[in-house]
Amino acid sequence: MSSSNQEQHQTADVKTPVASLDKHGQPKTGLKQELAHYRQQQDEVKPEARLQDTIDDGQQITDELNSTKMEPEVYDWDLSPWNWWNNARIMAAGTALRNLSDAVMVPYHYRRYSNDRYSVYLTDLGNDEVGNPIPTLRILIYLPTKGREKAVPGTVEDGEQVGKGRKRGVMVHFPGGGFTMSVGAIWAQKEADADHPSWLLHRCRPETEGHLCRTLCDSLSCILISPDYIKAPHHPYPAALNQCHALLRWIADPSGLINFLETQGPPSAKTFIPSVDPTKIALSGGSAGGNLAAALIIKALHSELSLPNNSRLVGLGLLYAMLDISMPYQAKLSYVPDKSRVLPRWLTRLFLDGYLSDLRTPENAHKLKDPHLSPGLCSTEDLKRFPKTVVITAENDYLCHEGEVFADRLEQEAGFKVGETLFRRMFKGVGHGFDIAPNPTKEMEEARDAAWSMIVQAFDSEL
Repeated sequence: MSSSNQEQHQTADVKTPVASLDKHGQPKTGLKQELAHYRQQQDEVKPEARLQDTIDDGQQITDELNSTKMEPEVYDWDLSPWNWWNNARIMAAGTALRNLSDAVMVPYHYRRYSNDRYSVYLTDLGNDEVGNPIPTLRILIYLPTKGREKAVPGTVEDGEQVGKGRKRGVMVHFPGGGFTMSVGAIWAQKEADADHPSWLLHRCRPETEGHLCRTLCDSLSCILISPDYIKAPHHPYPAALNQCHALLRWIADPSGLINFLETQGPPSAKTFIPSVDPTKIALSGGSAGGNLAAALIIKALHSELSLPNNSRLVGLGLLYAMLDISMPYQAKLSYVPDKSRVLPRWLTRLFLDGYLSDLRTPENAHKLKDPHLSPGLCSTEDLKRFPKTVVITAENDYLCHEGEVFADRLEQEAGFKVGETLFRRMFKGVGHGFDIAPNPTKEMEEARDAAWSMIVQAFDSEL
């Protein structure tokens, strides 16, 4: 199989182990498919219900215009009655932003960090706890490059450059994007800074976090998998969480990842198989991806569908993660020193309205404290069972406070020791997504290198 800088592809017809390499796979989030899905969804709504929804939405707009302020503890502007018009706005905005960001960013990122990276579709991941089938999942599989070209200096052990190091586990990195549109927003600098302008449409598919994935893969000399998990509003909570949990079961299953690499993997993967230990899995994620990674720790503790082969989750890396969905935006904003660099309210509201669906209403606000949605609010008993954890926050990020609170809980309630089982740091002067910004400042580059090195340092002894 070619090792050129283009994405490697191969065709295969596989029933077991549920994977096939993609050659000409059609995009799952095209505008045509999304509009068809939306029309089908709306056809099921009765005309009289649509009329009532329109009336309700008019009342909602009136109430919002009459509102002049929002106290941190009040949800008036953060929660909305679920209705047809609100659903239509979310669907239209999500479709437009997703397709725009795909058109602008994906072609560029497909060409980068593609050495020893393979696009795979998992076509039969079974069912979730309630019997619903898990949708097809596209993943990127990163293999360590020869020579570990992108490794953090000093992290590669002797012999690992040629694949003769000790056995390594598997790392799974969940990309961000607000759960909803495969799009992340990064406000790296103030708008007045002409040399380093703000960025809105940056993150999209997992390819766009290729720099991070390649660095972690080479530094840890392990296989890294990054899933293109399904997105809201078409697939609201808990669809993505269940799909990602199914991915972990596939990795741990002897007939899953290892069997796939043995039977259909590229030659470079087959030579690397003896160095893979799928019973040790480390998770990482940024923003919404960090929420999923932390929620998967909770789910693994309580799910009836346990990981096979006595596999363990050995590490958790959180980059500016959303850990408390129940906390109103305005309350989070009150902790940010430079509010010009945070994600705007309209965007965060759009993300959460799509992901939470009818849970994001005043009458269901108490359900947002569920640890599968807000893992930072999990019980102390669950907290004590977390693996070694890295908590990275950014000072000018509205998610910073909840990350710091979570790290405090690990340290004070669960007895984690800083530098041993807990690695934490708040980076000053940077904002959300500082490590994957397309036009970083020197300050952001230094913070990025330090943050990624923390994850490597923490996970090196666990994988």
